[in-house]
Amino acid sequence: MEDYISSIYAKNLEKRINEIGSFDKILFARYTQDNKLEYIGCKEIKEFVINDDDNSIVLTSIETALPIIQLDIGLSFIYNPKYDNPCKLDIKSMAVIPTITPNTKRPFGVFILYHIKESKLNFSKEEVNKIDELISSENLDDSNLKNVLGDEYGKDTQKSKNNCKDELERANRFFASVVHDIRTPMNAIMGFLELLEQDATPQQKDYIKAAYSSSEMIVALVNDVLDFSKISMGKMDIAPYYFAPLLEFKDSALLFYHLALKKRIKLIVYFDPSTPKFIKTDPHRLRQIINNLLSNAIKFTPEEGIVTLEFLYDKLKDALSVVVTDTGIGMSEEEQKSIFQPYKQATKTTAQNYGGTGLGLTISKQLSALLGGELKLSSKPNEGSKFTLTIPCNSVPGTPPSIEVTPEMLQKSVTIIKGKRSTPRWIEFIDKYLSKLKIPHYILNTDEILSSLNEAQSDVYIAVGVDYIHSDFKQIVEYLEDSSLVVISYTPLEDIPYISPDTAVLNPPIFPNDLINAIYNLNFSGNFGSNKIEECESKTVLVVDDNPINLKFMQEIAKRLGHTCLTALNGKEAIAMLNMYDIDIALIDKNMPVKNGIETIKEIRQRDEFKGIKLYGLTGDSDKETIDEMVKAGANAIFTKPINSKKIKEILCK
Repeated sequence: MEDYISSIYAKNLEKRINEIGSFDKILFARYTQDNKLEYIGCKEIKEFVINDDDNSIVLTSIETALPIIQLDIGLSFIYNPKYDNPCKLDIKSMAVIPTITPNTKRPFGVFILYHIKESKLNFSKEEVNKIDELISSENLDDSNLKNVLGDEYGKDTQKSKNNCKDELERANRFFASVVHDIRTPMNAIMGFLELLEQDATPQQKDYIKAAYSSSEMIVALVNDVLDFSKISMGKMDIAPYYFAPLLEFKDSALLFYHLALKKRIKLIVYFDPSTPKFIKTDPHRLRQIINNLLSNAIKFTPEEGIVTLEFLYDKLKDALSVVVTDTGIGMSEEEQKSIFQPYKQATKTTAQNYGGTGLGLTISKQLSALLGGELKLSSKPNEGSKFTLTIPCNSVPGTPPSIEVTPEMLQKSVTIIKGKRSTPRWIEFIDKYLSKLKIPHYILNTDEILSSLNEAQSDVYIAVGVDYIHSDFKQIVEYLEDSSLVVISYTPLEDIPYISPDTAVLNPPIFPNDLINAIYNLNFSGNFGSNKIEECESKTVLVVDDNPINLKFMQEIAKRLGHTCLTALNGKEAIAMLNMYDIDIALIDKNMPVKNGIETIKEIRQRDEFKGIKLYGLTGDSDKETIDEMVKAGANAIFTKPINSKKIKEILCK
């Protein structure tokens, strides 16, 4: 009898569903008492026994009693063709909408709607919501179902769905709270490890670095799982705005350059000078993808290998491609099929040898789609991997390029001196920069330069990978007294003999603005890029946090910078301290008893006597709502825990 009623129910609703939207195929899957799914709508009825360990869009909808839309099957974490595509259609998207029974509080079936790959149609949330409402209302009106399931059928249908949504929301909030509780003590652990390292013996430094590295892994794991949870719940925030990509990505490249140096890996960067000066996307999420790709590339590349990071601009499509290539272990075609799946790495050996959660690429793939782009992979075993992320720039027509060269600048000629320590990729990228900017130039080997120096006509010479301790280099420097010399050094702070203090020395990663400044503005002295933070003017600092260990860490950093540091355990104590002392800067945690950080910041901003105080919010929550709420309350900036000593120095020395 139930089989008959389910079939009638599906046929009655199929026509009405098609009146709301246009679909290439509709199936009805009936959930039976013996843990089976029976599909009506294929050429023949399909039946599968449900395996509790399996993931599936259909099974997830049955388990949560919620509708699910998947606009791109290729991006789904949980797509399983066995349950989700029993008719073996060539599908691009699907929507699953459950029908719930009050006696079991779970669906007795689901409607599965498909669009095939050739179709120009796609789902909208409004369309699926209307169908969901239709199915819910039809549950109440269908007399055949009432006869079988009783007069109470349908009364609790929407209530059941709402309860399920509430449970999921509560679970997500609980997890976010746990993350905050992990990040707060990790802030203190990592902070004190940094302080201990400064006065440690060489052996102690090794232990401290190992502990700090483990702490970073914990924080990375927490961040990955939280992001995965947000994406799965549809809660991931994308906040696009206009920014300068050349400036934004230089810091990321510099960070990973030093990481690569530790493994004796060459990281070579190329940034297309024609990239618009300003693009519109979410830079935080874009940087998150780039950082993940670079981290993996360095992790899976052996010593003496090469990792390249390229930013390429397509003017016709107004699209930016970020290409990360490595000479690492690579992957087979079979391994590539699961590389974007959550908690999965290419092989068990990979997981054992290299560690990691297996979430980074999954998150990157999903973030790429949220940014309106896509992430692709090409790889071969033992030949390395190439990841290509392409996203729209959304630049305003007429936006100038990141680097502009004037006609006067084009009058200078340039010669690249190809040294014996250089790599083909280095020469290729320097040549590419100059060619893209239409700067006339030549490429000559060291011996060719030496044989033709008397007839040298170039205004600028760029020495790439030259052996500085060799007599040839001394000879080149002596001959180029009347010309400008730019030296590209692989190793930061390398002692380069013979050159004058005014010689431009560029350390990788080299962006086009570095090269242009070196060629046309040689009025600086010494090497580029010092990370030293100069001592700053003494200030009175107030740190507000309910964690005494965090307070001790912040206080120690402030004291070492020459500041007076006061502390408070909650917002009420903070207001009292502000009334007693002249405070210049206050760092205020969000989650505190008595009076939390948001309430405290609001009260400070409402009082005229505290008008000149700089307020910085600290939080273990990374979601956009929290950050927006603290900024709206009046914070000058928000910093997510754990916050390292360098960032604290920057805040206190502004």
